[in-house]
Amino acid sequence: MSAQTSQVSRITVQEVKERLDRGENVYLLDVRGVPDEYQMKGAVCYEPVVILSAERVELGIPKDSPIIPY
Repeated sequence: MSAQTSQVSRITVQEVKERLDRGENVYLLDVRGVPDEYQMKGAVCYEPVVILSAERVELGIPKDSPIIPY
């Protein structure tokens, strides 16, 4: 049985802004817990406790979109 590895890259706020300005398809995942006036337009809010405690989470993320949690 081989171990799976995943690669996580970091992205700056400026890089996110540039992607959004170009109209790139990105999935903004707000994991701060509660939506508020600072939530980015188009972001989907999930509570970290719910995600971490769930056996399986269906986020409905398009396969060709990078996930950008904040």
